Amino acid sequence: MKNFFNFKNLSKIIVIALIFSFSGLSALAFDPTFKINIYNTSDTELRSQIDVVSVRNTNYINFYIDEYVWKKMSSSDQSKISNFANLLASEFEYNIYPKIIKVFPNIADWLNFQKKLIIVFTPMTSGIQGYVRWDDFNSLAQSKTSNDGNIVYLNSNNLLNSNIANNVLYSFFTHEFMHLISYREKNAKYNIEEEVWLEELRSEYIAHYLGYNQTKDSYLNFRLQNGISLTDVNLKNWNNTSNSYSLINLFSIYLADRFTPDIIFQTLLTNLSGTQAIDSFLKQRGYTEKFSNIYQDWIIANILNDCTVNKNYCYKNLDIQINIPGSSFFLPINNDSTLSISDSLISYQTKYQKIVGGSDNLEVTLENTKNNIFQKVPYILIDKTGQKTLNFFEFNNATTKQLTISDYSKKYSNIIIIPMFANSNEDITQLFKWHINSYRSLTTTTVKPIVRTTTTTSDDPNSNIDNTSTTSTTLKNSSFNQPDFGNASPIIINIVNPVKTIPWYLQFINGFKAFFQNIFSRFL
Repeated sequence: MKNFFNFKNLSKIIVIALIFSFSGLSALAFDPTFKINIYNTSDTELRSQIDVVSVRNTNYINFYIDEYVWKKMSSSDQSKISNFANLLASEFEYNIYPKIIKVFPNIADWLNFQKKLIIVFTPMTSGIQGYVRWDDFNSLAQSKTSNDGNIVYLNSNNLLNSNIANNVLYSFFTHEFMHLISYREKNAKYNIEEEVWLEELRSEYIAHYLGYNQTKDSYLNFRLQNGISLTDVNLKNWNNTSNSYSLINLFSIYLADRFTPDIIFQTLLTNLSGTQAIDSFLKQRGYTEKFSNIYQDWIIANILNDCTVNKNYCYKNLDIQINIPGSSFFLPINNDSTLSISDSLISYQTKYQKIVGGSDNLEVTLENTKNNIFQKVPYILIDKTGQKTLNFFEFNNATTKQLTISDYSKKYSNIIIIPMFANSNEDITQLFKWHINSYRSLTTTTVKPIVRTTTTTSDDPNSNIDNTSTTSTTLKNSSFNQPDFGNASPIIINIVNPVKTIPWYLQFINGFKAFFQNIFSRFL
């Protein structure tokens, strides 16, 4: 130790330190000769560390693969991996990098011929396409679990799946690459974290921006191949499901088509996050809309998608029809019935309410909250031909609003009510209630349905929720069972059918049968 710290060795240390300081490489010291850390929850073998071997070194990217997997592969599969590395390297150099650097010119400071991107192929569990590790942006001195570099981890199983097109594989990569950009442009510069939904929105949109949605093997088709559920659209509570990614992908395209891609990219280059970043962008560009307005328009566009009704209620460049909107509540067709729903919403959440069936006439009553949070609730009527008609329950500070539709069963197949809570206050939970009375035009006997009122208790003395103890009917093992939101109200469903009036001819037949059964029983 004593001999090491002589002047000669000290001068070498100073020179090396200066080289790293001026080159800017001190924070990137990825060393593939050591085991690298991975997410064990994503790994097919539940490993937390792997050894890697080099696949390709290219101008901008160095490719590595899990050594354990590589050794088990056939030579043909190894060739597939190597060939894909060449294809992705070329795609990155001639398409991805030139287009992205136009909107994020600063990435040239940390990604160029000298400072390369690292891609690691490793097997991941089903449904996981790739990830980045925030810990990798730290040096080893800062974190013992850092791999110390700009690293993207991709699922090696996908590269051997002939059913996944290259457009989709490129999109898996660009999604994760966009996360790297987000960290460099937002987290590192401003020491803040982007809201999850907006960061995922950017990562989903980048594939569209790069042209990977222009063929039948598009990334969007991959996202939509299993359909979309609109049961619960929730921006703030990101649940990381395939449905969440599908919806946020569509929302990104809607935003970019309406306001140009700048609304996606420029909101990253600011010290604001989430809805505040978008509202700031809109104000600077001279738009009168706020994010809350845009969110409500998009929610309607998912069902209506008709530019002739309103240019904001459609996807301008997507011919898409979402045919299964939200929860379905079924009403008897030829009988009187009553349906009552009580549920809650949190910040930027929507629960599409689809009602199927119904008798001759339909009465729909919406209750507003005590603070009149719902000024305008959209509903869409769908007639027998599939034609959609948009309208609104406009409260104008009223506490209830009622809609009556005559000859409902003759004209319409269903109605979709769309309660939404477009508010950035994450601490507020809003209750919504609606009631439906479905009844026939002519009945021989009028029988009033007996409805068990179901309410939710509240400890808040100023709450608009009734504090009563009642009997409720809840749907189990279905989409109606929602996660616990603390004081949020559960979904409550009451469907009560009145006693049926028996026609005269059935009374005659039943009496006839009873007469002979009585005689026959005497001979037994």
